[in-house]
Amino acid sequence: MAHRFGFIVHPLTPFQRRVFGVRSLDANLALGRASQNCGPKAIARLNMGVESSPLEGTLVSLPLLPSELLSNQRRGISQVEQGVRLCEEAGCSIVGLGGVAAMIGGQGKVISRQTQTPITSGNHLTAETAFQTTMLALSKSGLKDRYVAMIGLPSPVGLLLAKMLMHQGISLQVVSKSPPAPMRKLFAELVAQTSARIDVVPRIGKVTAKVLVAASSTGARIPVSTIPSNTLVLDVAAPADIQLDIHRNDVLVVDGEYLSPPSHMQGDLWQHIYRFITRQPNCLFACFVEPMLIAAAKRPELCGVGRNLDLDKARALGELASRYGFLVDGLYRHGRRISQKEIADCLG
Repeated sequence: MAHRFGFIVHPLTPFQRRVFGVRSLDANLALGRASQNCGPKAIARLNMGVESSPLEGTLVSLPLLPSELLSNQRRGISQVEQGVRLCEEAGCSIVGLGGVAAMIGGQGKVISRQTQTPITSGNHLTAETAFQTTMLALSKSGLKDRYVAMIGLPSPVGLLLAKMLMHQGISLQVVSKSPPAPMRKLFAELVAQTSARIDVVPRIGKVTAKVLVAASSTGARIPVSTIPSNTLVLDVAAPADIQLDIHRNDVLVVDGEYLSPPSHMQGDLWQHIYRFITRQPNCLFACFVEPMLIAAAKRPELCGVGRNLDLDKARALGELASRYGFLVDGLYRHGRRISQKEIADCLG
């Protein structure tokens, strides 16, 4: 018997809204008539074999862009609720929230309270995957100094990732003009608990660490032109934190939450269109994989919403990912594996 999961996404660009605002390749698509006035749509069916348990998924797209979700959260929550109902009608036992859809309504808490279906934000596996990717980046960079810069705190994923890194003895260089009091308190606790240190710099131009993790919740829109030379950047945010305003050979941006799946994901025509325009040809985002794992393992207690992420849940989901064959096996950019030569050329 197949395990069914749902996943709710939102378009990152007006072009994606036009594509997923219609359900067939007709004149409406060509004319771009789809708009934010549309309701949520089940845009794709997909399936994947995981061990002996087949997985079936329903992909639902909201019509709202990130800025629209954030500026009118009441409307955004209503649309996510409609999306959850579409997943429930498809028989999904778990529903995952992707991108900004996981950030609104108390980081998913409102939606979770208003439905009987377990809801998960995807943040726990995202943090665990970002941790594994950062460790891999440090290994591949050949840098002797275990020093990582971070921007985007105090996002939930960023704070949990900071805790994971410091407990591995990795010191942090945090970009923040004025860290809020709760963040300063957490930093003091981590410094007392670990052998690592935390240095705060006011802007990204002051970063000296060669590995930079960008992990905001909603996309910080950092121009790549402002990043110091010879920096390897791991972008964990969706929408992306780093904006490629110019081409640079001395800054290499890779995706910080990619997992290689155990088998090729199958689906209908729209599943292939979705993977093409979201540039996930060979890998999957961790937030997308999280509800898949919870459904396959029948572990609804691993669902998580809210700002306070649980380290044990993140580690448990990381173990499930490894068990089912979802691996951090390299550094990727839009599904393309980054070569060792590219890393060496970037770092000089």
